[in-house]
Amino acid sequence: MKSFYIILIFALIAGGSLAQNIVPNGSFELDTACPYALNQIYFCEGWATGNEGTPDYYNECDSSSSNGTYFAVPGNWMGYQRAFSGAAYAGFYGYSESPVADYHEYLMTKLPAMTPGVAYRVSMEVSLADSSGYESDGLGMLFNTYGAYPGVSTIPLAPQMNFSAAGVVTNTTGWTRLSGIFTPDSAYTYVVIGVFKDSSDIFKLQIKYPPLFHGFTYYYIDSIIVETVTNAGVPLVSNPLNINFYPNPLITGSATFSFDNPLGAPFNLQLYDILGHAVLQFPDVTTGSLKIYRDDLPDGLYFYCLTSGNGVTGRGKLKVGN
Repeated sequence: MKSFYIILIFALIAGGSLAQNIVPNGSFELDTACPYALNQIYFCEGWATGNEGTPDYYNECDSSSSNGTYFAVPGNWMGYQRAFSGAAYAGFYGYSESPVADYHEYLMTKLPAMTPGVAYRVSMEVSLADSSGYESDGLGMLFNTYGAYPGVSTIPLAPQMNFSAAGVVTNTTGWTRLSGIFTPDSAYTYVVIGVFKDSSDIFKLQIKYPPLFHGFTYYYIDSIIVETVTNAGVPLVSNPLNINFYPNPLITGSATFSFDNPLGAPFNLQLYDILGHAVLQFPDVTTGSLKIYRDDLPDGLYFYCLTSGNGVTGRGKLKVGN
């Protein structure tokens, strides 16, 4: 079956060097003991289960099997995957046909209090475990102030970071990055990670026939990042080309994007929405200016990225509407 690599790229609004990941132990490297059995996410420093399910911890330090088929990295009971970084990662069921209807597992960690009204870049690396009988969607991040939820069913809340728009996660040979921008309305102190769709609502594709003992979707998770978007209101790199959007915000009519280009070199301009989807693309811009029309864009916040053969030249944002 053909694999589709679903990647949401927000490198265009990458913050400066001072941006700091507020997720403690976001790559699962720090542990209090080596995992040797199921449901030992608590061996990973700072991490716990986000409901009453049983997420798992994987670390190359596991020696419970001579051939590394249990809770080691890269080989373990769910498949074979190297860590995105370091020597460890976590794993959980996103969808399962048994043993309990609508069974879900979630990861959870405590954060320093987030600042309401400040934009945060949020991302995680995801890999579909080899043993999965299905590919599915529904992954997300839910921020709250009180921690875990009771039961083992779907948490009946909409996550602030909903990655369903990325579609079905299919990559079993590498890692898929899911990313976006989130501006909290409260001083959230926990993040819960998992699938926030009922089993009946999950979009899934069967990849093993018959599924037999593979009636589930299981994800490896690594490199959880929540960091402030630094310098969100100005271009995030130096501006030797005098890049400018005017007017900004764009209320009616059009805005002119301009930059110094005396030699007429080709540049590419892309405009992204807050979910990381490219909404407008202008290849081979050589004139140094072009118009963005209000009618082409719904109200909202957009991020632009100007690139040339030498890489990224400028980044910034455009607000459309009042």
